[in-house]
Amino acid sequence: MPETDFQPVLNFARITKNLLAIESEINGLADGFANETARTNLDEALIDQLVAKASELQAAATALKSIVYSGS
Repeated sequence: MPETDFQPVLNFARITKNLLAIESEINGLADGFANETARTNLDEALIDQLVAKASELQAAATALKSIVYSGS
């Protein structure tokens, strides 16, 4: 196996850390919208963007399963 600097576990660790931070921010928004203020039209648009990006990320993560090592 060739020597490489590629260490997927580090990538997964960084992604997991970032996802946990995003989850915390989403929970904060949920609490704020439930207990502090109603959503505005801008909030709705930003939520739609967040949902779209989350769908894109899910598709990209799922696509990782279909990548086959080429050996090059």
